[in-house]
Amino acid sequence: MTELDHDTIIDRIDEAVDEQQRAMRGELQGHVAAAYADARTLRGPELRARITQLGLPPGDEDSDVCRLQAVAFALGAYERTTRGAETLEEIKAMYDVVSRGSPHRVCHSCMERAGATARFELGQVVATPGASALDGELLSRCLMRHAAGDWGVCCAEDRAENDRSLVDGCRVLSAYPIDESKPSEGHGDNTLWIITEADRSSTTLLLPEEY
Repeated sequence: MTELDHDTIIDRIDEAVDEQQRAMRGELQGHVAAAYADARTLRGPELRARITQLGLPPGDEDSDVCRLQAVAFALGAYERTTRGAETLEEIKAMYDVVSRGSPHRVCHSCMERAGATARFELGQVVATPGASALDGELLSRCLMRHAAGDWGVCCAEDRAENDRSLVDGCRVLSAYPIDESKPSEGHGDNTLWIITEADRSSTTLLLPEEY
């Protein structure tokens, strides 16, 4: 698989027609998995080199890990959205949002494409080690549901509390099944939590046991 960088992906998009589009999307799926793996494993000089290769501004190690997680979220949302794209122009437009924007902007752009509306700001999007190990498409899908005010499998009381929090400016928490074919009670096994802080400065994806 070729190295992930802006020019490489632009070249792939320019070449993509019919079968090449499908091949490009398969490669993007590989890049999504690689970005999540990099965020989990790279540290020190290797992490700094990866950040530089992606053309991102370097910072301290924790910030650089967050930036790699952001790349994974953005690419996951982009890959999922391009499946319904009918033209190369649409695909290029989506990549332009990803390459220049934050996961928050990508999430909003994907939702607009689906005819949905985000109800609040996400801020900086990060994930704990347990959440980062999950399927990237699942994380992107749940993040967009969270931003739309779909609180997943939260109980009725928590859902009502979340709706009040959007008005009062308090913290919101969503819960989603990791394996959608199995039940989730909103906590414990088979559950992903997404928490947006009261000041909307950050959103964290995590497993309940990591809270």
